Amino acid sequence: MELNELFNLYWRRIIPLGQTSSIAFPFSRLDREPFWELVPQPGTTITPAIINNTSSITYLRKYALGAKLDEGLRSIPEFNRMNV
Repeated sequence: MELNELFNLYWRRIIPLGQTSSIAFPFSRLDREPFWELVPQPGTTITPAIINNTSSITYLRKYALGAKLDEGLRSIPEFNRMNV
């Protein structure tokens, strides 16, 4: 099962019926967190405007290859048990 499918299952369990979301929505808020950063697609720059307009995975993939976690997290035992 892919991450997007897991997100949708979780969303349907905790959010009232009829409200929609996308796994891409949190990126506009998480962008300000120091523990990770998005890795841009070659030849692109990920600006605050791009992040703030992120409303779908398709849009996000247009600009980002993925995310890179802060290496300092590896010193946290709980993080290492997550197998990230």
